[in-house]
Amino acid sequence: KAWANSHCTHAPSQAQRLLRSMLQHNIQPDAVTFSILLHAYVKSNHPQAPHKAMALLHQMHRSNIQPDLIFFSTLIAAWAKSSHPNSAKQAKSLLHTMEHHYNITVNVQTYNAVLLALARSSDPTHGGPAAAEQFLTRTMLPSKKINTVSYNTLIDSYSRVGDAVNAHRILHTFEAHSRDCVKDLTPNTVTYSTVIKAYANSKSHNAPLKAMEILNKMESLYQSTNDTSV
Repeated sequence: KAWANSHCTHAPSQAQRLLRSMLQHNIQPDAVTFSILLHAYVKSNHPQAPHKAMALLHQMHRSNIQPDLIFFSTLIAAWAKSSHPNSAKQAKSLLHTMEHHYNITVNVQTYNAVLLALARSSDPTHGGPAAAEQFLTRTMLPSKKINTVSYNTLIDSYSRVGDAVNAHRILHTFEAHSRDCVKDLTPNTVTYSTVIKAYANSKSHNAPLKAMEILNKMESLYQSTNDTSV
């Protein structure tokens, strides 16, 4: 576990060496062992980390070891943080596997990891802002497994491509859900700042005015609520 928490690029190979040593001494690894190895790969930031992590899942399957919710969520997060072109497709495939093959009930953190993979993907078929929005509206909203991080991720996805119009549209939707008192759905500083960033990245002639409009709204919300999160 010390190697897994070290953030060292050599940590995965060292952790794998310990696993091989266990097997050589007839010590059978369990789900905890594989989870430690997975975290070693994820924290190493190695470009092949998602592929190595997938190999762990296959090894668990061969060993008849059941991966749990945390293992899958961490694995999906590894794909989401990678720049691999198949990250969105892999994330959706893993979600399907955990739900339909292992019958694992997902939580909002798992959905957010998938959403992040879709939002940051450059794959026009499986990822991008439109795919992320579709996933949020068709899967996350009906299940009520959605929170502020979810909307912020989607807004950021549009912001990254300079699509201020859609980023602002999602903000309006977010605010409407917040007014409906949907639990854990409240725009915060990150939300509004990300829309401002979207206008900064856009080529719209009225971008400065729109950005100032949002900034004024943030100040107004703070003055009326004294909430430092907005």
